[in-house]
Order: sequence, then structure tokens, then C-alpha cells
Amino acid sequence: MKIERFKETIQTAIQLSKCRKCGCMKESLETIKDQLSKDENNDFLELLSLVKKSIDNMEESEYT
Repeated sequence: MKIERFKETIQTAIQLSKCRKCGCMKESLETIKDQLSKDENNDFLELLSLVKKSIDNMEESEYT
């Protein structure tokens, strides 16, 4: 399933120190969160929760 692969990719990336400090990663996660939040059927609540947790784990950006 493609969503499962996407979730694995996010989880792997957020574990890497360089990704937690990357402005591009945070910007991407914010964009994904915004789009998933528009889902009126709540089909992606689990993925949205993962994205929000990943954003919370971001560190101060050192580069973009």
C-alpha cells in the first residue's frame, strides 16, 4: 500500500538528525498537514497524526 510506504518514509526521515533540522522537511510536513486537514471524511487521521507528531519533533532549522 502506498500510504504505508509514505508513513515509513516519514518515520525514517524524522529519526535522522539532519532531517529534524531541515527547513525543507518542516515545510513539506506543514504542507502535507494542511492538505490532510482538508479531508472532510477523516480518511487520513492516522497519517495526519503522524505528520503532526513529526512536526513536533522538528528542531530549530539549520538549513533549507
